Amino acid sequence: MRCLSVYIVTWLIKQKAILKEDRELYEYATYSFFLSFFPLFISIIIGSVMGKVLESILFIITFISVRKFSGGFHAKQAWVCIISSCIILLACICIITNVMYSSIFNIGILWAVINLIIFSPIENENRRLDLIEKKEYKSKITVIVLIIAIIYYLLILLNRENYALAIDVGIILSACLQIPCILKEKIGK
Repeated sequence: MRCLSVYIVTWLIKQKAILKEDRELYEYATYSFFLSFFPLFISIIIGSVMGKVLESILFIITFISVRKFSGGFHAKQAWVCIISSCIILLACICIITNVMYSSIFNIGILWAVINLIIFSPIENENRRLDLIEKKEYKSKITVIVLIIAIIYYLLILLNRENYALAIDVGIILSACLQIPCILKEKIGK
């Protein structure tokens, strides 16, 4: 992805669309853009192969919207992040594709919502939050997970369990990625 960012920025400079002095800024911006949309892109590809495109989109949108404000475990290197993300996305979409809805998923979403509200936001080494940001993120994650829970239960009532399951897996994954950080903090004390 870094190479693609460099290529695009070099092309933009040659086209005189941006100044050469701004190379570093644009390389960072394009790299961040690709890194942000990579999970959606991969999720759509995996969902297409498995015949569950809408479910995979619901899953990844749920995950991304929660993860943005909840925080949790982050890989230190981008290549580790990309490989592990692909594996996790594949596993989650396999679950969505092959597991039938049961009431146990109601417990899963309830657990995830409670944990996300209690423990969010979790900082990482790359991004520290000040007190105001922590309060803001806490408010946002609370609203987001409650809205997602309402949508989940509406989908259940409408007999759209396959879509509800996709949302459920996305929110549970977000909560699960907080566990290593919570354990690290508890053990560290």
